Amino acid sequence: MRIRDESLNLSPLPIDPRSPRPGPAPGQEPGQEPGQEPGQQSGHESRPASGQESRQESRHEPRQESRHESRPGKQLALPEPPVSAEQLVSAAIGRLETALEALDRAVGMQTDRRTQLADQEAEYSTLQEDRSRLARALDAANGRIETLQDNQIEAARRVARASAAVRSILASAPGEA
Repeated sequence: MRIRDESLNLSPLPIDPRSPRPGPAPGQEPGQEPGQEPGQQSGHESRPASGQESRQESRHEPRQESRHESRPGKQLALPEPPVSAEQLVSAAIGRLETALEALDRAVGMQTDRRTQLADQEAEYSTLQEDRSRLARALDAANGRIETLQDNQIEAARRVARASAAVRSILASAPGEA
């Protein structure tokens, strides 16, 4: 008789990952469903019901087969036969070709991005040169405007002085009007 140590969650059955029927999970009672609380009844255990209710339930719920039943025409999945070295090499070559194609696409996309970036940098440089040229032209135009305004103010002063001189001359000659 085997004794089960609950503190270490030891199972009396070894769990083989290749086995079609895994053993119970650590801390799980044999026959207990995964995720089911201890002491809780399984969802597909037989329930006492009247004949009509059991027929209605059987129409809506698929029949649960026990682990020991086998379906006709269905065989248990057997482990695949060992793979030959040639098959391993051809699979590795296929993966390598796929990786190289992905790398080629990535390099192509990176090259396209760099080309786009170079084009954008050239366009930015051209725009900066245009902005600098336009700023110099604007500064020159503003300088000309200031000069013209200064000349206009000086001309207006001269005209005002000349007209004042003419008025004073006309006012000083009394009888010649």
